[in-house]
Parts: sequence; C-alpha cells; structure tokens
Amino acid sequence: MVDRHDPALRLVIVANPGWREEAILRERAPHVRAGGILHLQDVPRDELAALAREAACFAHPSFGEGFGYPPLEALAAGTPAVVSDIPVFRWLLGEAALFVDPYDVEAIADGIARLVDPGEAGTVLRASLRARAPAVLGRYAMDAVAGRWAALLDGLRTRPIASRV
Repeated sequence: MVDRHDPALRLVIVANPGWREEAILRERAPHVRAGGILHLQDVPRDELAALAREAACFAHPSFGEGFGYPPLEALAAGTPAVVSDIPVFRWLLGEAALFVDPYDVEAIADGIARLVDPGEAGTVLRASLRARAPAVLGRYAMDAVAGRWAALLDGLRTRPIASRV
C-alpha cells in the first residue's frame, strides 16, 4: 500500500524478533522474500543513524512505551515520524509527529503514505513536522536537561529537611 506513490520504496524493519512473534514473522516472510520488506537485526548504532537520515519516514506503531527514544532519534535525523497515538508519544513529541491508532493497520499505512507522498500535501506535511521538531528536541538537549537537574538538586539542597518528606 505504501509503494503506491513510489514502487521503489521498501519497508525497512529494524528490530530483533521479540516475544511471541512467530505468527508475525510467518505472515511477513513472503514480502521479505519478494523484496518489498527488508528486515534488519542487530544494526550498529552508526548504521542505524544512517538509516534514519536516509529514510523517507519513520514509523513506530508501538502499543506501549516507557519513553520512546527511537522517534526522537528520527526527529533529530530530520526524518518525519508516524507514531502510535498513545499518551507518552503525545507528551514526548507534541505536534512534531503524525499520530495513528496502533491497532489499525490501514491507519498506519495511510500515515506512512501521507508522509511519503511526493505531491504538495506530502511536502507540506513533512515540512510542517520538521519545523516543529527543534522545539521538541530542545526540551531533551543535554544543556536543557542538565539545567533542570541542577535546579531540582539545588532546590532539594536549600529546602528544610522537614519539608522534603
């Protein structure tokens, strides 16, 4: 479905098999053999960064996350992201990503298709998401985080012991 805009596009899955993935791997196998899907495992960090920089888009249809570094890494690489519409991603990414229902395969495919659309709508959407990324990434920059930690620790150090409980 995603290749409707460009038959040369390939879905590249970068993940090691997880728990109870046998059925998913069997379902995906014919597409891997046909070359429509590439499944990469144990990708070194520098190669992962190169994949993110060169990707047409980044898709992360996760059902649950603790924080969500991969979408932030995609944003840092300048790659527009389509992610699950779950609270942690809404909090983490704000308006810098396209959100989809992770239980709806059509919604995920449509989100990817919208991001890779070579027409004006796709160009505008990608530009809009990229323009919003610096504000999101700025919240997690080393200086910003270090400053918040310093303020927290200074506040704890200066408060009376009785009020720390």
